Amino acid sequence: MLRRGEYHKWRLRMNILVIGASRGIGLELVRQSRAAGHGVWATARSADGRAGLVALGANALDVDVTDADSCAALGATLQGQTFDEAWYVSGLLAGRLAAPNTPPQDDFDAVMHTNVLGAMRLLPVMANLLVPGGKLVTLSSRMGSLGLRTNGGAWLYRASKAAVNSVVKDKTKYSLKCFEFGCKELVPGHAIEMFMSPDQCESFDKYNVLASQGSLRRHRFYICLNRCLCCA
Repeated sequence: MLRRGEYHKWRLRMNILVIGASRGIGLELVRQSRAAGHGVWATARSADGRAGLVALGANALDVDVTDADSCAALGATLQGQTFDEAWYVSGLLAGRLAAPNTPPQDDFDAVMHTNVLGAMRLLPVMANLLVPGGKLVTLSSRMGSLGLRTNGGAWLYRASKAAVNSVVKDKTKYSLKCFEFGCKELVPGHAIEMFMSPDQCESFDKYNVLASQGSLRRHRFYICLNRCLCCA
């Protein structure tokens, strides 16, 4: 028999799938989800990445979003398992060339295969694993916005995020499955990564303090803050 309060706790527990969780936002999402008591299945290409996920208590999966066979196998691997949330977090920023400098072919292929083709391959698979009323979430970027664009820096990455915005739009509008759950894309805001300078990290820490005190409105998912799904 459940004790007082345990039923509510059980009802709040979710199963969450995270695609691209070896570092950065994906890894932090796994950490916070496990800390909240949720069941987590997460992917990473490297053995070290998967070991880190296992250390957090997640179920680690070997998936390469740039490989068609690897993506197709995910559905079979998770057959019979359902999720309340499924997140496509995988993303790559290769090179920061500004328009109109043509990006190298290798950079173009790597970014577009990871950020766009991977999403096109896996979003249908992820959708089929969701419970009715579940959430399918794709991490996008403000850099992919055409209306908000103010410069042409890192234009390959910008193009990839504009493309994935289109993918999510099509999935939302034209897929019947999306009438059964919520299809969302989130802008993660600033993320503390290895390419940020100490000054940027210090500024971000100050932002964290303001946000935790309620001085700033949190309408996006920010790494290092408590997990926020208010946009979903």
